[in-house]
Amino acid sequence: APAAEPAPPAPAAVASSGSGSTEEKEVLDYFAGVFTVLDARNFTAIFTQQLPFLFEHLLANAAVSTVLQHFLANSNVSRHFADLLLAFLSARLGSLSEPGGREAPVLLRLFKLVFGSITLFPENEPILRPHLGTIVNGAVRHAALAANPSHHLYLLRALFKSIGGGKFEGLYK
Repeated sequence: APAAEPAPPAPAAVASSGSGSTEEKEVLDYFAGVFTVLDARNFTAIFTQQLPFLFEHLLANAAVSTVLQHFLANSNVSRHFADLLLAFLSARLGSLSEPGGREAPVLLRLFKLVFGSITLFPENEPILRPHLGTIVNGAVRHAALAANPSHHLYLLRALFKSIGGGKFEGLYK
């Protein structure tokens, strides 16, 4: 009798692995590409509702960041997604205070991705302006109250390094 082939891993096992194979990232990149052809209104409507869902899956599987990176690197949707993501992240600044929490490193990585996308697309710079006060004030306020303020300080460092890189002319004013 022929040897039985091993069964493929269950989808839940793949999703929770967190490692993210090249094939998995490629599929997620194609998946993200589907949304980049939508008009801005539909894209915004979809991801305003689905961003919390996407974030939860990102916490379970780091490879999901491929979708977010694709959106931030695509000139058709980068501006709209950066705005949605900054609002989403700004509302979760308090989660950076949780020591050992699984959200803090992910939030920091996402903030850095958004700051990088603004460097990549200078026309996205006005997107950061309305969130700037919320991010700085929120990070300082939470850092002052947190037992371990390091994540808040890392956020401020990443923000100021991005702005200080000389590419944000409008934010200097």
